[in-house]
Amino acid sequence: MAGNLAAYRTLIKAWLATTTDPATWTDAIIDEGLRHALMEFSAAAPPAEATVTVGTAGRAQDLAALTDLDEIAAIGWPWNDGDQVFIPCRWRRVGATGVIVESGIPAAGDKMRVRCWRRCAVQGLDGATATTVPDAREHLVVVGAAGHTLLLRVRQVAEHPAVPAAAAAVLQAVAAAWLAQYRAGLARMVVGSGVIAWGDVGL
Repeated sequence: MAGNLAAYRTLIKAWLATTTDPATWTDAIIDEGLRHALMEFSAAAPPAEATVTVGTAGRAQDLAALTDLDEIAAIGWPWNDGDQVFIPCRWRRVGATGVIVESGIPAAGDKMRVRCWRRCAVQGLDGATATTVPDAREHLVVVGAAGHTLLLRVRQVAEHPAVPAAAAAVLQAVAAAWLAQYRAGLARMVVGSGVIAWGDVGL
């Protein structure tokens, strides 16, 4: 079962060994570290696909129905649910969720197949109602979140005159090791996503 925010906090705190100094590792700093890790994870994940039905005819189309839309890789139009070959159309992005289809004029009721990167979420973080990180990748995200949280702590320590400078160096070294492990895992995830079989994306 995918973990919610409380479960992620527990796992991240275990990595940080927060029981020795629980007041230092607030939920706020841990949540911010998790946000950084999710941002990297979303960017590294292979693109997903979703079908959007055209509501109003025209070249200008709004993909706001994809509430977690991050970046668009390609748009297939016209599209039928039984299609097995993805043929990208010419398009350009306008604003946060808008696109202009340049290779034709979609009609109301047409379907567009959107290949895109979507923002991954953890239930309870920033109002998310569901966790979209795959269960198999939970541990990887926890490692990344712990590394990012350590980096945030380094900045705090650097501004504290009573903390020895060596302490910040130790934290930074550990954070670098964990983030290297995290990014190596992200790289393997990309390599393992298969061969991308579409060209001229977004042209």
